[in-house]
Amino acid sequence: MPSRDVAASSLSSLSSKASAGAAAVVAPFKSADAQAPFDGAPIVYENQRYLCFKWRSPSLPMDRAEFSNELGTVQLAKPWPAAGSDRSPKGAPLYELVVVAGQTDAEGWEYALSFSSTYQAANSSTMCVRRRQWRRIEVVKKKGFFS
Repeated sequence: MPSRDVAASSLSSLSSKASAGAAAVVAPFKSADAQAPFDGAPIVYENQRYLCFKWRSPSLPMDRAEFSNELGTVQLAKPWPAAGSDRSPKGAPLYELVVVAGQTDAEGWEYALSFSSTYQAANSSTMCVRRRQWRRIEVVKKKGFFS
């Protein structure tokens, strides 16, 4: 399993693509931040299973945790979306949803027959699980005149 430093270095190119005109700048994850009160993983996967005609948190014994690493081997804390950062607990790292054209649907979900199967962007009647990726962001406030 890759270390957090390897994952962090792979994020550097993605994190540098902050939207123009935003009030904050997105900076890459720093491995030293892992000592925060929240686990602060750079990437968190949200997993769901289709049961009783509805997408739900995984609940079968062999399922992954609702929030995990990519392989589903480590349970992680719920990511707090940056869009709702005013409601997130103090000290909680902020995350943004990763949506990739052709690899995810419009809400960032990838679908598969099982958690260990190959994922695809389109949902179909044979798909039983789905996951989406949340990427940790670090908001760096711009320094003002008196800062």
